[in-house]
Amino acid sequence: MTLAELEKTLPGGFHDSALKSLSIDYERRTIRLELSLCVGDPLGSCEQRDDVRDALIDISGVVFFGIDPPSPAVDYDFDSPGEICIVSSRETGSIPGPTKTIDQKLLDRIPADAFAHSLFVINWNSYIHIAASDCTIKWLGATEHYEGPRQHFYPGEAI
Repeated sequence: MTLAELEKTLPGGFHDSALKSLSIDYERRTIRLELSLCVGDPLGSCEQRDDVRDALIDISGVVFFGIDPPSPAVDYDFDSPGEICIVSSRETGSIPGPTKTIDQKLLDRIPADAFAHSLFVINWNSYIHIAASDCTIKWLGATEHYEGPRQHFYPGEAI
């Protein structure tokens, strides 16, 4: 499974997910992401749309992993502790314009059986890039209602 395929199984994709931790095993070419994933109905009621559930995403056959540095353009709070918020995700080759670390020459060298996927981190205004051959998900704990900065509100709703 690719990260794009996994994302399609989630109600809102990786939108408004939070990366809690990551570990890289270079010897085994694996990455483990611990995330709080938004699993609520994006069009549902306030009580439903902000449901989250923790998960481990194990990525194998890692070709490369890279994190763009935070954007210097705005005063982003990249040095405070806590989870980081992923607001979008896309196949790396479809990112409009250049990223800070990935160019087409690198993407051309990725094996045919691998994917390249990027997660946009709003805390940094930059991307995390992963190229690998497979990923799996393991759910942790139960679904919980989330209240905090990643919460969704629509026009006319009380905040």
